[in-house]
Amino acid sequence: MHLARAVAASKGGVVQATLSGCPLINGYTGAARKAAISCEDFNSRLMQALAAKQMPQIKRIILASTFAALRKPEGVEQFVQTIAQLQGLGYEVVLVSPTPTHDRILKCIKLQARADQPFGACDYRRDEMTNADVFDSLHAVSDQMRVPLVDLRKMLCDKDICHVAADQTVFYRDNIHLANGADGLVTDFLTREFAARSAP
Repeated sequence: MHLARAVAASKGGVVQATLSGCPLINGYTGAARKAAISCEDFNSRLMQALAAKQMPQIKRIILASTFAALRKPEGVEQFVQTIAQLQGLGYEVVLVSPTPTHDRILKCIKLQARADQPFGACDYRRDEMTNADVFDSLHAVSDQMRVPLVDLRKMLCDKDICHVAADQTVFYRDNIHLANGADGLVTDFLTREFAARSAP
């Protein structure tokens, strides 16, 4: 959800269909039930709407999540099947990775803010990411299904370091979500990424 504004600004004409903690993976049962609807029911209704072409203007489906389900082989298999179903319905599928993360990001941001110290101290080594395995699975799925993957490490990390802030602008609001202050950075990055994928 934290990418929706940036995606809309970079592409325009975006319809957001998300439920917190619920990736669009058919058969996924790992999400806590919401008061009004379960993740399974939400995904089922969404897939039915897409199959019925209730919004015929939609041509591209952008799948973005923490993708924690991909830590298990059955989650990867279910995700591959979901992508295949979307492709079979005629949609272009694009994957957007989660933010690279480290368990100490939020704690460090709070400590630095309290002490009025630079947030650069919260940067962390790329090889210390706590969700590197998810990125590995996403790249494998991208290759297998021949769908583009927008890897947010290209935006937040260099070869060795992942950056939490720049010029005292903090990119993260917690360990996994981007802050509103990062909208400009994300919009510029996604605009370039989508333009590159649309180029002949």
